[in-house]
Amino acid sequence: MAPMPGPLAAALAPLLAAPLLAEVHVEQGPWRWTSLPAPWVLTVLVLGLLVAARWIYARERGSASPGRRLLLVGLRVAALLLVVLLIAGPYREEVRTAEEKSHLVVLVDTSASMKNEDAYPPDEEARLLTAAWPEGDEAARPGSLAAAPDASRLGLTVRVLTARDSAVLRRLAERFVLHVFAFDEDWRSLGSTEVVAEERRGRPANEGAEDPLALLARALAAQTPSGPRTRIGVALRNVATQFLGRPDQRLAGVVLITDGQDTSEGEPPLEVVTSLPGARQLHVVAVGLGNPDSDKNLRVDPIRAKDVVLLHDTVLFETDLRHKGLAGVGPVTARLTLEQIADAEGRPMVPQPIDLPSDDRTRERVEAAALPAENEALPVALSARFDEPGTYRVSITAALPESRKREDAILDDNVATHELRVVDTSIRVLFVDYEARWDWRFLSNYLTREAPPRTGSLGGPPRNRFLTHVLLQRGDPTVEMPYTRDSDRRMKPRRTFPTTREELFAYDVLILGDVDLAALAGGPTRKNEVLGLIRSFVEEGGGIALQAGTDMRNPLDMLGTPLADLLPLSAAEGDRKATQSAMTGTRSFRMRLSEAGRAHPAFNILPPDAEKGPLSPERVARIWANEDERVSLSEGWLWWWAYRCVGGLRPGAVALATAFRPGAPDARDLLDGRDQPIVLCATKSFGKGRVFWTGIDYLAPLRREHGD
Repeated sequence: MAPMPGPLAAALAPLLAAPLLAEVHVEQGPWRWTSLPAPWVLTVLVLGLLVAARWIYARERGSASPGRRLLLVGLRVAALLLVVLLIAGPYREEVRTAEEKSHLVVLVDTSASMKNEDAYPPDEEARLLTAAWPEGDEAARPGSLAAAPDASRLGLTVRVLTARDSAVLRRLAERFVLHVFAFDEDWRSLGSTEVVAEERRGRPANEGAEDPLALLARALAAQTPSGPRTRIGVALRNVATQFLGRPDQRLAGVVLITDGQDTSEGEPPLEVVTSLPGARQLHVVAVGLGNPDSDKNLRVDPIRAKDVVLLHDTVLFETDLRHKGLAGVGPVTARLTLEQIADAEGRPMVPQPIDLPSDDRTRERVEAAALPAENEALPVALSARFDEPGTYRVSITAALPESRKREDAILDDNVATHELRVVDTSIRVLFVDYEARWDWRFLSNYLTREAPPRTGSLGGPPRNRFLTHVLLQRGDPTVEMPYTRDSDRRMKPRRTFPTTREELFAYDVLILGDVDLAALAGGPTRKNEVLGLIRSFVEEGGGIALQAGTDMRNPLDMLGTPLADLLPLSAAEGDRKATQSAMTGTRSFRMRLSEAGRAHPAFNILPPDAEKGPLSPERVARIWANEDERVSLSEGWLWWWAYRCVGGLRPGAVALATAFRPGAPDARDLLDGRDQPIVLCATKSFGKGRVFWTGIDYLAPLRREHGD
């Protein structure tokens, strides 16, 4: 068979260089005995038998000649030896060797970026044409990629794999059991030579079945590049879960065919793979697609926005414009468009374009003077208000000036999309703290005194954004605790923490301050039962916010309880002494947002800029660090106390903010046991729910000047 052409052959060379696997063969060893006596014992025995037999025959009288008598001696000795050998248990070793084919997984990217048609230099284009239309297909070979029926990244991939009766796939199938998957947001099996082989077992030889590689070729040709995300790490994790560590098969490797534009948002491929058990056994051969040397190109990064929002929310959509070879070109525009793709009940519908209103809460178009240098991103922040429930497809489209559009080599990556679900409901919140500190006063008022309530959809009755119960453990039991006074009086006063699943799971979010966990459960006897209920609440999709306090019950009292696994930090009893010695109230500090914190909506708490719209992540970070000359969160605000976790972040958690002191980057009191800045805010997933943790107990002053 002719060698595979093009870069695919070079990528697969390590796999194809191995010799063909052998058939089953048998090797027979020498005869052996289970309990044969030692050689010297056998020698003495044989000699003794010969002497005894010779003596016996020498005394006998008869007509037999001496030769015949010697023959009879030999036969008797041989018969006795045969009996001895049979008693010794003779056996013969037989070694049967069978080498089965290893398994090879081929992953083919089918995300939207795979529909791009790249521009290539002439010599590279000639190599691609030869690879896609190899020897024997010259008659069908187009003169250029522009004349090809499908010159997209996916189209060329399918063509190379299936050309000349699937020559590439056949070459792989000779040596491996082949499994082919398509992947984008999820992964889908396109077929396997193993499956077809199992189906053919037991059939008559003349009945046969369709060529398995022909089935694979058809399945590949039917794929369309339309996946909304490329989740390379998730696909590799699926391969490891299904194929690694099985005693009945060996995974030779994974052929990953992709353009490398991973958009998994928080699941980087390298981090996912290195965290897998047995990651060293996962041999990945990456085949990169596309032309990294395309002369000029403008592209839009994935949109950063919430997945689910409430009715009448104004939603911020952020992205970055990046380019190659277009520095200084402008003005560049970015435009926001909406389509409703499902109704309020989640039923799919024919996409309906949505006209954006012209008001101060909508920003559907931005225009930048010019693109920055290639190594810099141009941030874009657009926003829209959603007044009807349903599921929406949000698109941000970037464009060069009309006179420069022809210079953009790849137009398909000028658009990024995001799906958003808008729900007409209220967030049910339960807020519990030990005593009436400033944050409890601010937050209890904020959550229970919303005025006026929002209007429902289609002119329906007013609906509160939050339906909140507030509890205070050291409060006067005769005083009614704050709660939302909703218009239809669904909310009733609450005096105790829920102790049944039905009561607790009626809420969406649980906020716990520096609480006494035993008192929370109504006594130590039910403590673990109620804490286990809270754990299940988060694990099954609820949200929980944890705020440390100066008594450090939160988080130290959670250690050794069902809530310990919820903590994003490696808390330990030693943190108490470290916090008390470092946070003496004599040295203030500020908060620096991490990259994840800059993009997190929890920290973008200021209203949009009148001229430039919603604040960029970079400006949000400068404001929190008090490094923005134009605005501060609150006049002269400083922090003096924070919980100091010596152990730092736990695996799987994400730091949102850390502590720093202006002018003292190496302040020892602001470093943990790993010499990293102490974490002030962090988040993590737990089951289907999410956890937010803050080690600062005094956030209320940030909104003092804003009157809310």
